[in-house]
Amino acid sequence: MAYYTLCTYDEQRGKWCPQFGDSDREVVRQEQLDSYQDDRCKIVRSNSSKQADVDLAVARLNQPR
Repeated sequence: MAYYTLCTYDEQRGKWCPQFGDSDREVVRQEQLDSYQDDRCKIVRSNSSKQADVDLAVARLNQPR
């Protein structure tokens, strides 16, 4: 089951940080629109809502390119 996490970029820490998650991408997108309009945001997908899976998805987002 897919799980979606809204991440915002923390300029001071220089990395993406998870803020909100749900199994419905549209719910996550609405949270972004309602609460994080002024922030730099990305939505990442993980294989489940398990913390280890979410952490892995966020860690991949933070890898240097």
